[in-house]
Amino acid sequence: MSTAVERYVSDTGAPPEAGVIRDAQARRARRRRGVAVALGFVALLAAAAGLVAEFSSTQSHNARRLPAALRERRERIGLSVPRISPILTGGGYGWCLITSHGGSCPILPVGTATTVDAGGTEVPHEEPIDLVVAPGVANVLVNGQRGHLTVLGHLPYGLKLVRITFPRGSGVVFYAKSLRAIDAHGRTIGASKPVWGTTGVRGSVRWWQAPQPPPSGPCAIHARGLPGLKPEWGHVAAAIQPYPGKIAGQAFVSCIDTEYYLHNWPLETAILLDAAHPGARPAAIPDMHAIPGEPGLFATPGDWNGKITAQRIGNAWLVVAGGSGLEQRIQVLRHLHPMISLSPHDTTG
Repeated sequence: MSTAVERYVSDTGAPPEAGVIRDAQARRARRRRGVAVALGFVALLAAAAGLVAEFSSTQSHNARRLPAALRERRERIGLSVPRISPILTGGGYGWCLITSHGGSCPILPVGTATTVDAGGTEVPHEEPIDLVVAPGVANVLVNGQRGHLTVLGHLPYGLKLVRITFPRGSGVVFYAKSLRAIDAHGRTIGASKPVWGTTGVRGSVRWWQAPQPPPSGPCAIHARGLPGLKPEWGHVAAAIQPYPGKIAGQAFVSCIDTEYYLHNWPLETAILLDAAHPGARPAAIPDMHAIPGEPGLFATPGDWNGKITAQRIGNAWLVVAGGSGLEQRIQVLRHLHPMISLSPHDTTG
């Protein structure tokens, strides 16, 4: 459906120029990477409206030219296992789903089933639809028909990534009109109507690029005291509101992201809040673990931006992704000065 945007960042000493694949059209022109970018949003298939932007499994021309060793390092950082990581783009709610073939970003399960693009190669004679399903869902009927369900992976909060296939040419998936989740006894849990199209993130998001200054918003990130650390571009949410649907499990909303460069390495920074209650203490990020010898700092696998180093700041997470490795991420994190100013309207909707 869209062109995959993948950034491969290694913690094992690859040269900086091999460390990234650009993920914004303006920066692509600025850097002359020539990487096609497509970031769309697909509506959630639950009772509450949602936002889903899709990444397909098709790699860009530059991605195919990456050295084999770099692709192998991508596998070593965990992209071969389906998992979720918070979306870092300012104004984005929910998760990025990462698989060995691509993924979807963002997804936000608020009902029984959410369509995703998990990637993968096409199978002859089969027509697949990929879903993230809530706990208790045993199968999903598409247009009232039951297909063959395969569990592709288990995710946090009891969620599962599944693929349902029908005979190719049946038109069940292509002309999908409804989804009906059922439990192990065949009883209906919930139903929704697929909407194949694009939607926006909730609220206004302002994009900027150097030499312009970042626009104002409820969140800000400033860097001081680290020579060579330069902001390049980012997104600022004009306001932050609680997500209106009942989220399955936990989720985050990014109120701002800023991409910095240090010694030719890109580092994505963001402030993450609780999506349902932005002023409340957010949950731990999935797969997070404490960094030995660095009190208060945590590490997670991250997504296409690279591995994440995170620190709690009040009722939020300050995160840094990518860079040349853990040491550089910690160095940058120590020189960031976040600011959060949420109004009562921001936190109550």
